[in-house]
Amino acid sequence: IHFGPYERPRHMIFRAVTGNGQRWTVDPAAPVLEPDIPDDYRAPTVIIAPNGGWIMYLENGNGEGFLRAVSTNGRSWSLEPETPIFTPAATWEDGRVAAPSAVVGADGVIRLYYEYGQGDGIAMVRAEDSDGLSFPGDEASRLQVLTPEQSSHEILWRNVTRVRSPYVILSEDYRGEPMYRLYY
Repeated sequence: IHFGPYERPRHMIFRAVTGNGQRWTVDPAAPVLEPDIPDDYRAPTVIIAPNGGWIMYLENGNGEGFLRAVSTNGRSWSLEPETPIFTPAATWEDGRVAAPSAVVGADGVIRLYYEYGQGDGIAMVRAEDSDGLSFPGDEASRLQVLTPEQSSHEILWRNVTRVRSPYVILSEDYRGEPMYRLYY
């Protein structure tokens, strides 16, 4: 949520709940994660952890990297660790990673999909551990999965210049096989 009035707006993470999917109540009334100035927290993605509990990945700053927070109940969160677990490293990321989308893969491994550059594309990286705490820092482990050129279509979508804010879910195809769906 964008929160002001401040000389420089701050972004923090809140939680809202509902029983019917229509009327939401902020609960708790305070942010579940509030950054120290001058940091900002944006674009949270939450998964049920393979080993129990909840894991949240969130953008720190404006594309500077991703933080990881954990919770046992989805209400109280703590950063673990308090430093970014993922930062731009590949030359094609152009110094910016944003809008993480986490999914537990069909193989049980946590994957992070994310926007890189200024909407230059969407990439994916696999966790090195079952807790989703460690992600490889080398360029070879980061896979570019979608670029603006791949989104263009000669009739429907011409001259696509940016792809942003990925959201990935894991479902099944008509044969019952795993199928990842990317919305952006």
